[in-house]
Amino acid sequence: MFLRVLDAVDATEASSTERLDVILVGLLELAPTDPRVRERIEGLLEAHAITEEQLGRRLLARAWLQDEKEST
Repeated sequence: MFLRVLDAVDATEASSTERLDVILVGLLELAPTDPRVRERIEGLLEAHAITEEQLGRRLLARAWLQDEKEST
């Protein structure tokens, strides 16, 4: 079921914030134990040129620890 969610955020109309949020959930909760989710997320990271820095900034922003516009 989560693979369908990943397919939905791959669509062009999904915002980058929505995409990052879904990817973070998948990375933290499912990818460690589900190779299909892990492979799909790897493809999304490549297709959308998502970096580790972007993921980290979004994770901190979701926790209200950093403004996404702050530079590191």
